[in-house]
Amino acid sequence: MTSPAAFEMAIVHRAFRNELHRLPELIDCVREGDARRAAVVDAHLKFVVAVLHHHHSAEDDLIWPKLHARAPLHDSDIYRMEDAHRTIAAAVDRAKAEGSAWAKSGALSAAERLRTAVDDLVRCVDAHLEEEERDVVPLIDEYLTEAEWKKATVRGASFLRTHPRLGLVFGGCILEGVSQEDKDRFLAGTPPAARLMWRLAGTRTYERYCARLHGPAS
Repeated sequence: MTSPAAFEMAIVHRAFRNELHRLPELIDCVREGDARRAAVVDAHLKFVVAVLHHHHSAEDDLIWPKLHARAPLHDSDIYRMEDAHRTIAAAVDRAKAEGSAWAKSGALSAAERLRTAVDDLVRCVDAHLEEEERDVVPLIDEYLTEAEWKKATVRGASFLRTHPRLGLVFGGCILEGVSQEDKDRFLAGTPPAARLMWRLAGTRTYERYCARLHGPAS
């Protein structure tokens, strides 16, 4: 069985990859001038990058400093992760700005600018997540305790705890298409209240969100 860090990092990263890679098609499916649909897709973009931001902030505050202190021979790897976070943050800011402009008009030119920004964001995130899983997860396993890792994951999920509906939606993003074994393992690692919320309303909330997000253009 993989370590908690390897498992949780992989399953959450999978959700980020899936949602970011879906954005270009979502943008392309909006008819020119349909600002209402553009606003729905833009809201989804902002939701996904908000979760990504909190995920990265937890690493910046609770993981990288410990690895710098405990694994100085791997400083170059950690500096590379920190640089990637800054690059991604800049790409996120550009995508958010282009998304806001598109949501106001639905103009084709604005959609094209957003597509370019999203494509750049996807490239940055894909490269970073691959490097993090390959080079940093083994360091987390070796140099951080399970309690320290758990604290970082709790911090990373802080946005979702303060936005319960979106927490269920991102739970659906994580669990979509995974094996029953991985679903059970992931849910077992969440707080009891979160598991109860998922059982009571998770699937329904996620399906309604997806129906609105992927609904026909008007």
